[in-house]
Amino acid sequence: MRGRVLLEGREVSRMTRKDLALRMAVVPQSTGSLMPFRAVEVTLMG
Repeated sequence: MRGRVLLEGREVSRMTRKDLALRMAVVPQSTGSLMPFRAVEVTLMG
């Protein structure tokens, strides 16, 4: 329930969003789509 999260020796809670974004990223393990449609098909549905 308690503790600190450090990134490069700095507390994450004290870092700005921009600072965090420059240092970390998310790479999904799967790239499955919720909708099995191509972009053109979604556009035509609109």
